[in-house]
Amino acid sequence: MASRSSRRSQRIRRRRTVCLLAVAATAVLLGGAIGCRRSSLMPRADGAAVVVAPAASTGDQDVAFVPEIEPNDALSSAQKIEFGASAAAIPLGIAGKLAPPSGKSHDVDLFRLVIPAAPGTAGDATPAATLRRRLSIEVSPDPALAVLVDALDDQGQVLIAAAGGVPGDPDGFPNLSVTPGAYYLRVRAAAAGAGSYRLVARLIPLETGEEQEPNGKAALASEAPATGEVIGYYGWRRDQDWYRVALASVPEGSVLGVDLEAVPGVAASLLVYDAAERKLIESRGRSEERVAVRNVRLAPGDPHLYVVVRADSGRNATVRYNLRLRAELPKGGSELEPNDDAAHAQAISDGDTLGFLGRGDVDVYRYNAKAGATELDLEVTPPERVDAKLEVLRETDGFLLARADAGKRHEPERIPNLFVAGGPLLIRLSAGRGDGNSDEPYRLTVASRPPEPGAEREPNGTTAAATVLPSGVAGNGLIFPRGDVDVWKAPLAGNTTTAAVSVTGVAGLTLDVRVLADDEHELGRFKVPGASPATTSVATGGAACCLVQIRDASAKGAVANARDRYALTVGP
Repeated sequence: MASRSSRRSQRIRRRRTVCLLAVAATAVLLGGAIGCRRSSLMPRADGAAVVVAPAASTGDQDVAFVPEIEPNDALSSAQKIEFGASAAAIPLGIAGKLAPPSGKSHDVDLFRLVIPAAPGTAGDATPAATLRRRLSIEVSPDPALAVLVDALDDQGQVLIAAAGGVPGDPDGFPNLSVTPGAYYLRVRAAAAGAGSYRLVARLIPLETGEEQEPNGKAALASEAPATGEVIGYYGWRRDQDWYRVALASVPEGSVLGVDLEAVPGVAASLLVYDAAERKLIESRGRSEERVAVRNVRLAPGDPHLYVVVRADSGRNATVRYNLRLRAELPKGGSELEPNDDAAHAQAISDGDTLGFLGRGDVDVYRYNAKAGATELDLEVTPPERVDAKLEVLRETDGFLLARADAGKRHEPERIPNLFVAGGPLLIRLSAGRGDGNSDEPYRLTVASRPPEPGAEREPNGTTAAATVLPSGVAGNGLIFPRGDVDVWKAPLAGNTTTAAVSVTGVAGLTLDVRVLADDEHELGRFKVPGASPATTSVATGGAACCLVQIRDASAKGAVANARDRYALTVGP
């Protein structure tokens, strides 16, 4: 029995010797020490991991990786990892693995991350701004694994929730604002996946003007100056950063301009909300496009407003955005946002107004026409990259009086002779689908004048809206825009059996003239080439007369002329 016991003891000693030799060899190769068998898999009594420092990956040469230690699927069993207290905190690394699902159970890895006090701080006597630092977490999974990474506070409440990634893509967040204490990191597999991953945590000093995550809603908004600059990250998909802009020192009547610089791989939007979190304006950008808003009115008495940066697509955890704000008194004749609907329409009068049309923007102006008959001339000249549309509506019922949308990008739109009977009008400007330019302004010009005797009264494109031509008066009108049709009503005595219709045309146009009885059956038709006069006589047959319809019929297609007027006379 003794010899058998001795042989067993010898075998145990040999196994231990082999294990120790293996450990020593591994330590020499990897630059660290590992335990044998069970001791390498269990956490220490204080919850700290056994540290392993394998050779760093090519992208993480400065990181010492520690193996994930199971079980760590609950807060109570979360694996503890801790930054050192040195001035330059050494990055932490975890080499982990998510096991395949077992029935309805899915593997979850939880890590308790301890943030030490910053060097040179004195606990409660140190300002919170000095205590705060930026925590960056990146989890790089196997090519077939998609991971979800969440940040939790010391009570397990979610600070940053995973937005979800795609297999093989890193996930995490670049800038959780942390103070000394404990936080939890949660790593899960998306879509019941499984595989290995590497987690790298870095602790970085906060820069002046840097956003402080989490700031995804008004209650958590980071502070931003009314005039100045802040920096932040599109840390995850659909990331949204709120900034609170104090207005106490801003002169009353000021406006706010905001510029958001482009970041590779991200399409972003800018939004501005008032103190009650009501949206004032929104401007959307395309991928890697700069976004801006201009001339946002600051409501008197508002203590603050919110500027929101939103990632509509993409993320970039390495290149930060720059957000520049500028509060100033508005220049005369400038558009003031928000003015995108009738309730927020900006009052204007005759003269020029400069404004900006960002992508998706609509600008609405209120114009009070003088009492009595008034003829308006409106023109908008858009900047590059904008095809503008100009509309005029009655404010009382929203009825569309006129629209101009014939030009292309950078070409003016004009409504040259709109007749109104007085009262409030709405002038609405919008850009073509996908168009926008927040850097160069458009120019809106409005001019009013009493109607000339005999001038057409637009809109007059139908019989019901025909301009009345009094007996013995010469009428005049414009063929504008392209496709314009003018209808005149020139009543003659009931016993008249013939009518003479004379039209003097416009250079460059060929006018098509139709003469109709009041019941709209055609009595005659003729063409007027160029600026020469043409006259025709029609037999009325005693019918009530006459309606005269004039339009362009040029051989090369529809033509228009906003400057030169044709003349019309109708007599027996």
